[in-house]
Amino acid sequence: MKSLKEQLIKYLAINHDWHAKGHLTDTLKWQYLESGETKTAMADTISRKLREAEEEKRIARKDLGKSCQYKFLPPDIRDKYICWSDRPNDQKDILFIKY
Repeated sequence: MKSLKEQLIKYLAINHDWHAKGHLTDTLKWQYLESGETKTAMADTISRKLREAEEEKRIARKDLGKSCQYKFLPPDIRDKYICWSDRPNDQKDILFIKY
């Protein structure tokens, strides 16, 4: 069984559109293996893994009002992506660096 983070990235890679965080955390049931036991991931754990994947620039995040969405980042544009935490507060809507 793949790690939870790898499962999330694979799901976003297969389903190319933007996906609401609520859909990923509350609707889909993610499972992972710990000490030989299969467990269902809690929403906080899924959120943490999404943040980790974004920091690695493997997925992108955009915000729409009170909710955020995630999408797989193809390797060829990862170097242009600006992580949410690195964006200036007045430019949270900027996703990519313009060369």
